[in-house]
Amino acid sequence: MIPTELKDAFGRTARRLRLSVTDRCNFRCVYCMPADVKFMDHAEILTFEELTRLASLCVGMGVTKVRVTGGEPLARRGVPELIRQLHAIPGTPRTPGIPGLKSVDVYDYGATPI
Repeated sequence: MIPTELKDAFGRTARRLRLSVTDRCNFRCVYCMPADVKFMDHAEILTFEELTRLASLCVGMGVTKVRVTGGEPLARRGVPELIRQLHAIPGTPRTPGIPGLKSVDVYDYGATPI
């Protein structure tokens, strides 16, 4: 059965999604970057189209806010185009009770809005 809402382990509906656009963060926060981190090959990182598709699926399951992060997310070439793609995600009128995407935010090193 395909879920209609994105739920966490406690049964709460997820309303926020964080998309990290790079694994090469210039900060080494212990909660997300282990000391022995192995960076991914560029071909293994999701494309902007894949990130937009993922966000669109999550919006269809109740996510209303997308936060783009990844250290300094604007260091990845083309991020403004990703933001345009995310803003173009349609609402979900076919799913009663699910409001659709309300906002897209870009944060540097996960803390400061750009």
